[in-house]
Amino acid sequence: RSFANAPVTVGHPVDPVSSSTWRRDAVGTVGEEVGRSGEFVTATVIVQDSAAIGRIQAGTSELSCGYVSQIEWTAGTTADGQTYDAVQRAITGNHVAIVDRGRAGSHCRIGG
Repeated sequence: RSFANAPVTVGHPVDPVSSSTWRRDAVGTVGEEVGRSGEFVTATVIVQDSAAIGRIQAGTSELSCGYVSQIEWTAGTTADGQTYDAVQRAITGNHVAIVDRGRAGSHCRIGG
């Protein structure tokens, strides 16, 4: 839910988006309705900057979430057999970045 109304950026800014940097960094906004579909976050993304829209039209459409979290270094195995070294807790969204290649892959994209 912390991604609701979060700023949309092109690439990840060096520092988290804040009230003193949003004018420089934001090109749009995430909508109010944020949900979950399996391991993915779903939301409406509104892009209002013409240069950012041009990048999307040219093919840059993957998305990557910018957030802070607490890391719990506990190894384990998921129900479907994937091993992990840590668990992220208390994830708080800061922004959603339009990127060439997101860590979550091409499933996380505008128009996905």
